[in-house]
Formats: sequence, C-alpha cells, structure tokens
Amino acid sequence: DRNEIGKHRDERYKKFNEQFLILKKAKIFNSFHLNIDLNDIEQECLLSFEKKITDIISYVESILNRFSIDNHLTRNDYIEFNICYLNLISFRQEMTSIECGVKEKLVRIDKIIFEKINTWVHSAELDSTVQNVTTMLINMKRISMDMPSFKTKINERIDELLNYYKNITNDNMAFTKLGTLLNQDKTGIGQSIISEHKPFQGYSLSLFNEKTRRHDITYVLNNLEGDSIDRKLLEKRYDEFNKFYKELVQQNLKPNMKLDKLIENIKLIAGNIKQESDNIDWDAGIRKKVPELAAYIFALWTLKNAEHYFEAEGSDNRDNYLLQPHAAQVIAIFRMLGIGDKNEELKNNLVQIGTGEGKSITLGSMACILALLGFDVRCACYSQYLSQRDYQAFVPLFDSLGLLNYIHYGTFNRLCEDIINDNGDIRQVVEQIISKDSNTGMKNNQNIKRAKILLIDEVDVFFSRDFYGNVYTPTATLRDPIITSLVHLIWKERKSRLNLNRLKTTNEYNECCKKYPNWKLLFEEAMKDMLFDVNNFESHGYIVNQDKIGYVEQDNIVYNIAYGYKTLFAYFYEHERGQISKKSLDENIYVRIKCGSFSYAEIPLEFQYIMGVTGTLKTLSDPERKVIQSVYKITKNTYMPSVFGINNLKFTIKDDIMIDNESDYFNVIKREIDDRLVGKSSGKRAILVFFESNRKLKEFYDSTTLGSLN
Repeated sequence: DRNEIGKHRDERYKKFNEQFLILKKAKIFNSFHLNIDLNDIEQECLLSFEKKITDIISYVESILNRFSIDNHLTRNDYIEFNICYLNLISFRQEMTSIECGVKEKLVRIDKIIFEKINTWVHSAELDSTVQNVTTMLINMKRISMDMPSFKTKINERIDELLNYYKNITNDNMAFTKLGTLLNQDKTGIGQSIISEHKPFQGYSLSLFNEKTRRHDITYVLNNLEGDSIDRKLLEKRYDEFNKFYKELVQQNLKPNMKLDKLIENIKLIAGNIKQESDNIDWDAGIRKKVPELAAYIFALWTLKNAEHYFEAEGSDNRDNYLLQPHAAQVIAIFRMLGIGDKNEELKNNLVQIGTGEGKSITLGSMACILALLGFDVRCACYSQYLSQRDYQAFVPLFDSLGLLNYIHYGTFNRLCEDIINDNGDIRQVVEQIISKDSNTGMKNNQNIKRAKILLIDEVDVFFSRDFYGNVYTPTATLRDPIITSLVHLIWKERKSRLNLNRLKTTNEYNECCKKYPNWKLLFEEAMKDMLFDVNNFESHGYIVNQDKIGYVEQDNIVYNIAYGYKTLFAYFYEHERGQISKKSLDENIYVRIKCGSFSYAEIPLEFQYIMGVTGTLKTLSDPERKVIQSVYKITKNTYMPSVFGINNLKFTIKDDIMIDNESDYFNVIKREIDDRLVGKSSGKRAILVFFESNRKLKEFYDSTTLGSLN
C-alpha cells in the first residue's frame, strides 16, 4: 500500500507474527485427532510468506539491476522500491517467528546501492574537474532524496566528497564555482546540496547576504508598517548602532582573535542592573545604551561565527561570508524595546517577521539585551525541536556573557512548569504532604527575583486547541509496594466487572487506607478513575518506543505525560504482549494525585511584559486580535518588510476562491494542478494541495480524475 504509514505497517506485521505464534502453539491439539492438521496449515502459511518475500525480492532486484546499469529510474520505480524495501524492513523487525533469509537479502540490497554510490565517489576522485564533481554529487543526492531509507548514509558520503574536494583544491574560488554550478542546477537537487550540507554553510551564507544586502535601512524604513512609527528617530538610532557595529567588527576581525576585552566592555556598558517586578527602571540613561549595547552584542555574535570569512580568503565578496544582522532585524529589536518611538517606553508588543528572515536571530539578540539590562527572559515556542535548535545556536553567546541563568528557551509546557514550580517543585510538595504529612519542598526565597519578560515565537500558538482554553494539570505520583499490589489486583480483575464497593472489601485496598489514613477520600477518587480507565485505556492513541509509552505532542514524542490511568494500563497491556519489560512496568505503577489545574492562557499574565515575533500577525482573525488586545494588553504592532524585497504574493477572491458542484470538485483541482505545472497563467509552479481530511485525500488519490499524475 503506497499510503501506508510506517507505524501501521509495523503493526500489521506484528499482528501476523502474533497470529503465527498462536498457530504454532495450537499444534499441541493435533494429539486430539482433530479434523484439521495444524502442521499442514503452518506449512501453508510458511510457503505463502516465503512466496511473498521471494516475489518482493525478485521485484526489488529487477529494479536494482537497472539501477546498477543506468541510475535514471522512473519516479514510479523509486516509489515501488521504497514500498518493497520498507516492507522487508518491517518483516525483519516484527516477524521474529519466521526466518525467510530477509536479513541477508537486505544486506545484499544495501551493498548494490552503495556500490553504485562508491562508483560516483571514485569517479569524482579520479576526475576532479568541477563539472564532473557537480554531476557526481547530483547523482548521489538524487538517490538520497528518492531512497529515504539510505538518506543518512548517502549524505555522509556526500559530506566526505565535499570535504575531499575542498581539501584537494585548497581554493575557496574553486569551491565557490562548485556552489555556483550546483545552484544553477535546473532539477533543484543542486540547491538541496547547498542548503543541507555543512561544507556549504559559508557559501549559503554568502548567497543570503548577497540577496538581502540591497534592501538596506532606507528600504526597511520606507516599507515599515505599524503603530506610532517615528522613521527619523529610528534611522538616527540605527545609524548609532551601525557606526558602533562596523567599527567593532573591523577592529577585532583577525585570525586567532581574542574577544575577552569586547565581552568585558559589553558588561561595562550594561552595568549592574537588576529589574524588579514592582520597580522596573527604563529611564533615558538605559534607553540610550540600547543601540550601543545591541551593536556590541551583534559584533560579538559576528566575530564568534567568523570561520567562513577566513575560509573565503581571496573571494571578491569576503564580507558576505560573515554572519551579519540585517537592518530589518535591528529595527525589529528597536521596535520591540520601544527605541525610536515617541516616548521610548517598554510595552507589550508584537512584530511580524517572515519565515526564514531572522526570527531566531531577533529573539536571541533581544534575550541578550534584556538579560544584560536586568530581566529574566523566557523564550516560548510551540516546538521543542525548534526551541532547542535556536537555544543551542546562541548558547556560546549567552555563556560568554554570563547569561545562562537568565535566559530560558522551551515550549509552553516547559514555561508552565517553570512558572508553577517557581517557589519549589509542586509535585514533590504534594508527595511529601501525603506520604509524610510535612512540607519541606517549598523554597523560602529571600532573594529578590528579576522581573520576567516573555518572548513569544509565533503568536498563533496562543490560539491552538492545545493552549487557549486548555489547562495544564501536573500530577504527583505515589509509589509503594502496597499500591503496586492494589494496581495489579485491578488489572487482574478488570474483566470481572470490579466496582468500587467490591474493591473496598479487598485486603489490598484496606492496606492502602491504613498506610495513608488521612487521605482515604483522595484514594477513593483515585480508585474511581482507575476503575474507569482500566476498561477504556485502549481508546487513546499512544506509541510504544524505547521500552516506554509515549505520545505525539506537536512535533515531538514525549514520555513524561500521562492520560489519567490509561497510560498505566497501557503499560500492563503492552507488557503482556511482550513490548514492555517488567522493569519498565514496575517503574510506572503508581497512584496519581492532581496538583491542581492551571490555565495556559493565564500563564503569560505572570510576566511583566509580553513581546514576540510571528509570521502571521496580519492574518489574525478579529476575535484573536481582540483577545490579544483585551486579555494580554498587546496594543502595539509592527510589520517588518521582507529582507528579500517586496514579494508578489497576491490574493483575490475572484481568482483564488472557486465554488463548484461536488461532482466537479476533483476535476477542478486537477485542472488547477495542470495549469500550474505547464505554466499556463503565471509560469511553471510547484504545487501543494491540502485536503480537509485523510479520507478526502485518499478519495482524490484513488480517483480516475488524477489520471497521469497518479
């Protein structure tokens, strides 16, 4: 099945394996002289599996034979190969009760593919002309993209070849020429090599700077939109910044540079300020520091990342190999901090910056400035991966300035945890109160805390169903051999219609009440939840991975959340199926005690100021805009122009919204696809089609309308 998801495919083979094991065990009934011979059935199944595997492998080998001779396979060849290969992987992984030589066949497939990859590497090493190296790299990258199972290993070989070419030419101009040829590749594969492979980081940076440098401060200010903009004052502040920044880079940019003096000067400029929640100091003296302080921070950032500049010796545009702030990013920071406004005051505000145009740089630099000026800064993002990526990129800068304790990156869940546990671990406090009738977990914090500022990465996260109108409910856990016995009893008796009244008569329940005499009502409520969830745990979607039960949260799999006691009984169920070890099961048996429910929407109000960057400020709906203004008191907005210049994106109801009969729905979509593929109206375009549901997508995919695109 072309559309089968990997998890579903693995599950299918896992079920085959379980059914085959049942069949094997059932052979003990042969001694009862049944009308059927289970040995024959087992052999039939084995022969059927072997035939299917043989057919798959034969088909794969026929594709690989053509691949070995001529690497130009069709798109359909790659699709069919990937389906077959992934089925073989799932078979090897899940069908543990049958051995059909799959492991050896997979080794053979890998060998054929990498023999071809190695011939291209060898060709590039023998003929190191830039044209031949370009061709070999594109050949390798095409396979990396079309055979995703081999992507990681092939990309490693591409990196090795790029580094080899870089070393033997020892000439930045030669490597730049290679980049130029790849960038001109009409298939787009060459551009993928430039954007995805580390040896081209410097070249990619030079391309970005080349594209954006023509859109200078004049362009930015002329196209800037927002509330209370004073363009002349902003330009004055930017000129102050730019003068400091250029001088600092020029003075310090040299091989083996020492940056200790620069770091010391940054701290001296900032001074020893500590902002308090009830006493925030943002006077003229502090405001005046911001352009100079921003220049010093950006100069340090540029100099700390100057390795590509030194690699580009001999290049005509060597400065393009430096990480440099764009005027739009600097103005965005000034707008967020009120610099260049009429009153130059701190206030809640949002700035729109396009995707890929420097949101992370703007937030990282903002965090530095605010932390140096005495604030505690929290950068909140919807994605754990993106949050950690951005944080790691700026850790060297934060660390060199001694700011690691004052700048925190994380998801909104992490933000809630930090705010709730500000005076001590709430889970630990609850556990101590119940188990020891004491409370030593709360901090008696005599230290005056810094005022907190929230920096938001993408404001539409506020209105996702995971956030706005939802609550965060941390839970404490009680573990005890007595509790373990009680939970085992509930699991064992789950099919006997065990209810609370019957449970109360058991020794296990009464032993728990003796152990925690002051918390009988709490245990009774917990048992009600447990008795409900033991019969309903299979209804919730979970993932078994790394001997744990996990859940998909935004773009990540998390293991530290639980859905009532459904998660607990999922551990029991998967343990019985052999997917979870006894050790892991034992570690996850406990009674959960809710520590309270905290509204996600209220958490931002714990901060003295809310600021942020987003790509969707202009497209917020009226109700969303109203919430931002009335609930979060964000009344100042800024819309930054694109660093790439004015885009031609247009939306007109007449041309872009179509209403057709249901019978013509797929035909209209197909016509629109065809028009754009051939460039009928506005040049050839790549197309993304979004459907309302998986069902609708499948209907379109299987329809006769799709025709030649299928």
